[in-house]
Amino acid sequence: MKHTRTLLAALLLASPGALHAEEHNLSPETQRTEFIRALDTLRENSLRKDDAFLRDSDDHFHVAALAAACEMRAWLWTKDERYALSALARMRFLSAKADQIREADFFTPLPLAFAYRTADNAKLVDSELRAAMEKFVALRFKPRDFDALNNQTLTRACGLELASQIWPHLPPARKWHDYALTIAAMLEKIEDVPENAPGYNALDVVCLWVLADLLTKPELTAHPGIVAMYRRYRDQISPAGFLAPYGDAGGAPQPFDADWPMTSAWAHYVAAFERAAREYRDPTLRWAAARMARAGSDHMPLGRGYTDIESLFYGGFAVDWIDATRAQEQPRLGSQLLKRRDATATDVFDKLILAPSRDDGAPFLMTDLYCRGAHGHLNQHGAETVPHQNR
Repeated sequence: MKHTRTLLAALLLASPGALHAEEHNLSPETQRTEFIRALDTLRENSLRKDDAFLRDSDDHFHVAALAAACEMRAWLWTKDERYALSALARMRFLSAKADQIREADFFTPLPLAFAYRTADNAKLVDSELRAAMEKFVALRFKPRDFDALNNQTLTRACGLELASQIWPHLPPARKWHDYALTIAAMLEKIEDVPENAPGYNALDVVCLWVLADLLTKPELTAHPGIVAMYRRYRDQISPAGFLAPYGDAGGAPQPFDADWPMTSAWAHYVAAFERAAREYRDPTLRWAAARMARAGSDHMPLGRGYTDIESLFYGGFAVDWIDATRAQEQPRLGSQLLKRRDATATDVFDKLILAPSRDDGAPFLMTDLYCRGAHGHLNQHGAETVPHQNR
């Protein structure tokens, strides 16, 4: 089978020298340090100018919002005014384009509202920026997709709910809040997310926690199906720490790259697994976070390109969510037939895994059985093995 086709399954092998490797040390301090390192690298390169991604096109203006959010988070931790000044400048440039930007209701609301709230709480927002931001969000933050969950609904719901709390006096605020409640209700009905591509699921697994927090609705993530969902993603983590790509995330590069199994977002999952481990008191979810952090740091460190700013923002929640007092525990798992919930049933076939264990160096084969899921690929009917060596 040609590498240009998307794969259903990946066989991930660790080198013999890694058989007794120690787990990645995850703590708020280590994650904070790594966050600052990656952010500084991006600020020295693709995000060097405060109007980056806001000059010629609105296609990537969400990158500016994500950058501002990361900079305000860095300012909170370091009190280095350089971060705050850049974040404020980015918000001024972005809000000034209220009449030019086509739409801003998918990737943008959550990081932009996050950045603004952090700055406003610190009394860093002047009257000019306040007025410009109110105009921008009132015009460009729009709820849509009320009747079904998709790859946009969860992150949009988080952003609009946060906006409704920051700007409750604006006319759209009630609709923003109602939209968040609608999405939460749909999640509670299905107790799972519809996506079948690790890149989109990365947003879902973080935003579920964010939405539950914003709505003060802890029962949202306590439903049996939601708990099972996080453990299902844990079970898809290979012994080497990779989440094999499938669906929209599954395209193999040409020429072939040995790091291909980790081209999907990984930092999101680290944060989500850490929060799930804390709330469910499940040390095996800390193992999943640690394995993914180790593989991601070794093979796809953040800071290499502007798209990493999204992973940095969502992965940054780990700093607040990690419970470093809870030990990691490798799950006692072998071959599995994973099932999931969707709008049709509660026991739908999801993935087939062939593996003797999750020990370092153990072979791991995963095949997608849920091609009909959102952003799944119906033409993925083959299996391909990808040898991988830890470095």
